[in-house]
Amino acid sequence: MSVIGTIGVGMGSILTRIWFLEKKLTEHRLAKPIDHPDKSITTEKIADLAVTDVKIADGAVTTSKIADRNVTRTKLEYPTEDVPLAYLVAIGKADSISNFFPGQKWVMTIDDFTDKAIEYSGSGDDFGNFARYIDSDNYYHDYIDVDMATKDHVIRKKVGGTGTDLASESVDLSAGLHHLRLDVVGSTLKSTRDFATDPQLSATDTDLTSGKIGSRLARNTTLIATSPDCMFLRAPASVVPKTIAIVEFDIIGTGSDIDPIRPNFVQNIQNGKDLYSITWGAFDFAHDKSPTVRQGLRKASPYFVVLIKGGNFYTGMDAVIKQIEYVKSKRLYYRAITDTSRDFAKKIRDELKQRGHDFIAGVDDMWYQLNGSADIEPLAVADFYYGNVIELGRLDLSKIVDADRVLKMWMDRLLKSRVSEEIKQKHIEKLKKVMKIG
Repeated sequence: MSVIGTIGVGMGSILTRIWFLEKKLTEHRLAKPIDHPDKSITTEKIADLAVTDVKIADGAVTTSKIADRNVTRTKLEYPTEDVPLAYLVAIGKADSISNFFPGQKWVMTIDDFTDKAIEYSGSGDDFGNFARYIDSDNYYHDYIDVDMATKDHVIRKKVGGTGTDLASESVDLSAGLHHLRLDVVGSTLKSTRDFATDPQLSATDTDLTSGKIGSRLARNTTLIATSPDCMFLRAPASVVPKTIAIVEFDIIGTGSDIDPIRPNFVQNIQNGKDLYSITWGAFDFAHDKSPTVRQGLRKASPYFVVLIKGGNFYTGMDAVIKQIEYVKSKRLYYRAITDTSRDFAKKIRDELKQRGHDFIAGVDDMWYQLNGSADIEPLAVADFYYGNVIELGRLDLSKIVDADRVLKMWMDRLLKSRVSEEIKQKHIEKLKKVMKIG
């Protein structure tokens, strides 16, 4: 059988499996009496007089407690962590075949989320995950593309139809099967490839606050994912790679899919390898089409603020030195990270603001990126929710399906964080105010 034929069979098998799950679940929904295991509640067991104003059991439900006397499956919560997307397809909470982009097949949630991770294994050209997807012009995306020159692992955003690279790993990967995970938490994006313990990439961005989440299943007739039941929604991870240096770069690119806006790094490409490539992430970059700029919340960024995370396999830290020499020659901002305290992070953020950078991301976002500690993440997340829910009104938690659970998770992590009590209490109060509104 040809390769295309094999792919076609694989694709057909997967879609057949999803169709079968959907069919069985539909039959289950429509069954009368509802086919539940013994000891559960079925329509047969709930006779006309079963639910009355008299309590069924101590503390049980009465008609006065059931607002419209109509508890249906569509109103019940469903699992949103450690759950395969194939299951969400089967219960109608994800779409397995929607064409979000021409010629591509996706598994995408129906509901919107804020803080969530998604992971799966796949291969081929440009396979990856999406988060905070609003439409085809506004989303976050991580992907692996083995045809790139020493930047095969990338985080990108598209806002207002304009694409911008937010992070890339200085690596040349071989073709074949890879695993990819995207975490979007507060204003932080993280991407982890090939089952690494910690993310290789991280960036800070404030343009999108919520949206759908999913992964690419196929491009045209080419199967990319191993299977939709191997695509999982996860709880977000907690650490980011530490920052070596923070620098400014001038901006290049038109914002198209093949020419995204990106930092103007110096390059030295030999035999398809970029010997000056670095691993980096952006800090709160916004162009003139960014929603935060269009809404008048900030000015467009004059330069990229780049968090340098590492060098490359071929020349090591020499690549970082070459990039810093270029920055210095252009008289742009440069600062080696010799201190990972909150005070130092505040000092850097203040210096960059004096140079015309109009950040929405706060001091704790900067501190988190410089330090990388999981203890700092809940502070940055509390700032994200307080800023977007209470101060700016950009995030409506009533539209987020698991908002209560997520906020409780962050409160628990915040209470356990090993930071000063003064800073901790300040952020606890912020999160309490958000939870009261939410």
